[in-house]
Amino acid sequence: DRPEVAARFLSPIKHKPAPDPFSGHDLDRVISNVTLPLHRTVLTVALGGGLALDEACRLESEDIDSKRMLIRLDAKGSAWPKFVPLHHETLKTLREWWRDTRPQTSLIFTVESDHTPLTFGPVQKALQAALKGSGFEQTSEESVLRYSFFLDRLRRGAHPREVMHLL
Repeated sequence: DRPEVAARFLSPIKHKPAPDPFSGHDLDRVISNVTLPLHRTVLTVALGGGLALDEACRLESEDIDSKRMLIRLDAKGSAWPKFVPLHHETLKTLREWWRDTRPQTSLIFTVESDHTPLTFGPVQKALQAALKGSGFEQTSEESVLRYSFFLDRLRRGAHPREVMHLL
């Protein structure tokens, strides 16, 4: 019998609106504004395969299957690996990187001075600087870029089940 009290408990939850996705042209513009070749290559591989930045930084040479055009990822919390399609442009970029750097370890991306594994923090900072340099007002989270990749795949005719598998 007290509607003013009940109204406080029944108020709807306010969610943040979904972020505006980037187009393929926008993603190309962002990658072209990354200054270091190492960071540009990592971002190209991450965005070309819909990988998280930490997944792209941890890639090893045996994770790339150029014959089947797949990237093998160790799925967190699962005994089975996850396979992601490898785009031919991404493979071309990886081959150029390999030819130019010849990494000393099985890791593809290492810090050049001491060959330690690359962490995603510097790559994330480079991404934010490239977004700002590309003229985008908002700094974007990595999840927005992955979201943009998957929407682009759907626009190009990928089956929704394939996109869900990549997630």
